[in-house]
Amino acid sequence: MDKVQISVKREVFERLQALAEPLIDDASSVIERLVKHWETWPPCPATGEMALADHEPQWWRIPGGKRLLVGTKLRARYAGYTFDAAVVTDGIEFNGRTYNSPRSAAIAANNSIGTFAQAARTSGLDFWAVEHVKTKRWVSIDSLEAAGG
Repeated sequence: MDKVQISVKREVFERLQALAEPLIDDASSVIERLVKHWETWPPCPATGEMALADHEPQWWRIPGGKRLLVGTKLRARYAGYTFDAAVVTDGIEFNGRTYNSPRSAAIAANNSIGTFAQAARTSGLDFWAVEHVKTKRWVSIDSLEAAGG
């Protein structure tokens, strides 16, 4: 096996040692596991969060191909109101009910404040937003990249 030598900060080496299984791992095998983790568990397109290594990530696929990590918090602001929702395994949970599309959840939110006529023209992808992992700003689902998986 061909090997190369690398330098790492002492803190990084100590963290690698903490992740190692005694009498089984060396630094190389720990790094291999970490690389495999990053290749296997892609981040959520909405939040950039990684799924935990001890379980398979759960995604909800939005009609049209985009996907969100289950547990992602959603927010919308409309007509002076703020609406909070969450991604669950089979849709968007809002006010105790699960909706199978962002549009149907957005219509329910609009209906909850009495805007029935406007609700029919609501685009759920523009209505709902997620907090961007780096900027901490709320961005619409529509602005997210479609992701496979």
